[in-house]
Amino acid sequence: MARMASEPQVRPLNASRIQFAKNVLPSLRYSEVVNLNRLTRRGKRQLLFATQEDGPRYSELHMAAGERSVLRLSLEIAQLRAALVLIDEVETGLHPWVQKLLLLQLQQLALRNNLQIIVTSHSPVVLNSVPARGRIFLKRDDGGVTMLHPQGLGHRQPEPVAVVKLSAGRQVEAAGGQGRDRLHQAAATY
Repeated sequence: MARMASEPQVRPLNASRIQFAKNVLPSLRYSEVVNLNRLTRRGKRQLLFATQEDGPRYSELHMAAGERSVLRLSLEIAQLRAALVLIDEVETGLHPWVQKLLLLQLQQLALRNNLQIIVTSHSPVVLNSVPARGRIFLKRDDGGVTMLHPQGLGHRQPEPVAVVKLSAGRQVEAAGGQGRDRLHQAAATY
């Protein structure tokens, strides 16, 4: 049986594809990031290699989880235009300070590239990074999912954020992890 694997293709990523990651992780000074692609029987395999300005080169298998997720995110969304982007558990592996930087960069990217970005999160840091006036909270109980506007919450804070929508026009947030399946309805009525 013949192998269906291709020779690996090495593609250096241009500066605009990794600038987002550099902005979120300013302490990491990449001089080069290379995407190694290989087609196998199971599909396309990709592996990133980063070279730091001071010399060390390493694969994404040796990166911290947060570094890898930010670099992959940068690779995937940096050049998108007029698109809807969904990101699950955006805070995973990230220090709270980096979570703030990430949300700031996502907001700037949404404005610059005409994107709508919806992220899920359990982090209060992510929730606090979105202006209160742009939030919609979803609450799930035995009666189903209901939408709560921040003005109607009084001094009560809902459970940590589950979904945040960042778009060129306005920011919308929905909390309560069970309500994700109704986000599109909440966003449409906002």
